[in-house]
Amino acid sequence: MLFLAVFCGFLAEYQLEHKIEKDREKDYMKGMLEDLSEDTTNINEVFAFSKLMSKGLDSLKQNLYNINSTREDVNSVYRQYGTYLRRFSVRFSDQTAIQLRNSGQLRLVRKKEVTSLISGYWKMTEQVESIQERLELDMNEISSVGDNIINGKFLGTYKDRDSLSGVRFIEVFAGAKMMTNDKNVLINLANKVSRLKRRIDNFYFNNLSYTKELAVALIEQIKKEYHLK
Repeated sequence: MLFLAVFCGFLAEYQLEHKIEKDREKDYMKGMLEDLSEDTTNINEVFAFSKLMSKGLDSLKQNLYNINSTREDVNSVYRQYGTYLRRFSVRFSDQTAIQLRNSGQLRLVRKKEVTSLISGYWKMTEQVESIQERLELDMNEISSVGDNIINGKFLGTYKDRDSLSGVRFIEVFAGAKMMTNDKNVLINLANKVSRLKRRIDNFYFNNLSYTKELAVALIEQIKKEYHLK
């Protein structure tokens, strides 16, 4: 009888612990859904904004390569330089990810398809963050060269909004002049702008799109496996 009582107590404790872990697993998945929802919203916003920036960078690049046009239309170069060289990046919501990683609680997630998607999603967010760091370095290099060409005192605040894209153009004060008309210096800046645009178009957009696809797939899988809305 004593053995049976001990055994029943063990079973009850095991069942209780199992229930607690299942409840904790579901709570983590609820938190993951909230994070993923924020991530997809942020990705959509940054993707749309960076598309506009990329298009504007193409115009800036062409103006810089076309030396004669650049000398004749300084205001356009100033406006494009101040408007389209703006920082953008996705800030991923990682509150649940940090909890799962740092506390070793990822073991609680027993759905193999979910853990596989989580792993793939985390890898892609790290890839996107790595590309964003590279874009930041590119922009810093452009700013370093641009400081020898663009006189910041002629740039004001973001003012007039484009009626089609919604982008706010930076104000350019009267009297703006290029600090140099040296062909090689201008082409050097154009080359760096071109490289930034290629990195955005060829790497950033593709990685953002795939990361969003994984987020959506993970959301659907979590809802399906854990019967969440």
